[in-house]
Amino acid sequence: MSAISRIGSPAADPTPEPPSVPAWTRLATSWSALGDPPEALRTAPWQDTSLGALGAPGAPSGLSRGALPPGQARAGAFSQALQTAALRAAPLGARAGTPAVPAMRLLSAGAGGRAGAASAAAGRIQAIDQTDAREYDSLAQARLWGGSTCSATALTAVLRSRGVSASIADVLRAMGGGITVERGLVSRPALVAAAARFGVQAQDNVTSYDALQQATAAGQPVLVDVTNGRFPEGHWLVVTGADQRGVSVVDSSGYHLTAMSRDEFQAAWSKRGIRIMNAPQSPAMAVTGAR
Repeated sequence: MSAISRIGSPAADPTPEPPSVPAWTRLATSWSALGDPPEALRTAPWQDTSLGALGAPGAPSGLSRGALPPGQARAGAFSQALQTAALRAAPLGARAGTPAVPAMRLLSAGAGGRAGAASAAAGRIQAIDQTDAREYDSLAQARLWGGSTCSATALTAVLRSRGVSASIADVLRAMGGGITVERGLVSRPALVAAAARFGVQAQDNVTSYDALQQATAAGQPVLVDVTNGRFPEGHWLVVTGADQRGVSVVDSSGYHLTAMSRDEFQAAWSKRGIRIMNAPQSPAMAVTGAR
């Protein structure tokens, strides 16, 4: 398959808004709790159409997120507004030099983030939203890279399960030129090398479904790239288990996939996978990673 690997967007509307609590009301309440009056929402540095997606009185009704379904547009606009509110409420020293920019594509309200970087240590692999601004060094970086980091996010999720406190931004740095904004992952060896920089051995040698089953049965999660109707440009997942019925996966996209049937997976998979072999070799790595 092509090396292009970017995020897919759900065709369905996965986030219907509860009719009893309008999004605008919820946002105004949260904004006020962070120290600004609701009226300040209208001066925030985003497009007015985001306010329309949230149902703000008098705001334009068009969506600023292309063909996103209404529920997803509301979730993205809501999260975008909360991020801006948090930035406004942060101490000046903490936000100095951080540009105020609109949130990135497909940002999901309430997604888990960098604050829990090591919470999955030596345990279950937890999904990370690849567009979560808390995973990046700045909102600008998140907006630029959020749609292209599925491969880096897959590795980040596995690293955290092994006790490595790493963010998507940390893994991006470790990958060097092996990933680009326009094309996503362009070098599989760069992903393997990034794992090594965090003290974790990875091997790009899973080339069959049987090998995938053997690796996951041995406790070795496998990073795989798939291309299908959901992800026409390609997407990376973590396979955590495989049997005759299908695979268990950890997904960084807005689909939040947790499983795929064997037929669906095999039709989409490139037939190559990178297995993560071991825990970090150095205790220091588990704390600081490649920073």
